[in-house]
Amino acid sequence: MIAVSALLSAAAIFAIFHAGTALTASLLLFVGEIFLMATFVTAFTLPMKRLPENIMGSAIGLINTGGTLGGFVSPIVIGYLVAKTHSYASAFLFLSLAMVCSALAVLPLMKRKTVAGLPVAD
Repeated sequence: MIAVSALLSAAAIFAIFHAGTALTASLLLFVGEIFLMATFVTAFTLPMKRLPENIMGSAIGLINTGGTLGGFVSPIVIGYLVAKTHSYASAFLFLSLAMVCSALAVLPLMKRKTVAGLPVAD
């Protein structure tokens, strides 16, 4: 669920730059934000599912630290990219690649289950 949401968000964010109208861009932003929030919400459930209660607060704090660092570094990187390329395409590409990286980072954390002998992702 997390990886799929992140990839759908990445696709919507990338498509915003190529939208022909403001309405299309707004709809893509809406869709991208829905999947971005779905990624965040489900990512916060991982520590609750997988870690003992005595370290759950620290794990959630670590997740929040990563989000805060991303919120600090991303505007700097986006400003640099736009200044160097003179195009916002690089900014949207950067944001999309960040979401793809988050999808790839969560794949090793996925627990595999089997239902009726078939593998099912957690």
